[in-house]
Amino acid sequence: MAQFATRIPTSMTLLAARNLYLQENGLSTRVYQDLWYPISIGPLRLWIPLPPRVRQATALHDLHHVLTGYGADLVGETEISAWEVAAGLGVWWPNWAITFPSFLFGLLVYPRRTLRAFARGRGCRSLFVDAVPYETLLTMHVEELRARLGISPSGATERPARLRRRAAGQRTAVK
Repeated sequence: MAQFATRIPTSMTLLAARNLYLQENGLSTRVYQDLWYPISIGPLRLWIPLPPRVRQATALHDLHHVLTGYGADLVGETEISAWEVAAGLGVWWPNWAITFPSFLFGLLVYPRRTLRAFARGRGCRSLFVDAVPYETLLTMHVEELRARLGISPSGATERPARLRRRAAGQRTAVK
């Protein structure tokens, strides 16, 4: 049975909203600082390097989840990728290397939802191209930043966000 995320109150600061998103999905801010990240492919566990730009892109990507309302499950990741492609990936190579393939995967596996997310991202601006320092973003309120980026006051998705499949039992304290 799918688990759904708590709807983020628009009066929350991005810091509080981000922490709620991370906690519900069993994630933490460690990936924003760690130099290596473990990925599992079946029984194989690989450690991939996380250059500074990848860590920055990940932190902004998580804020996009909060602002748009797209889930952290597989469908939600393809939707947020489509939204980010349409809203602007900027010039950082990690945005293109990670986000664009996810967008293409979404077009193959979830074409209607991916195209709807892409359409909602057109006319919006992503944090990848908005030049506000990350620490400043965290002090802003969800409604304020949605307005600044051209996102609907209720977010970009019409469906409740689903949590990551592995989130149950993995909830961690957010640093």
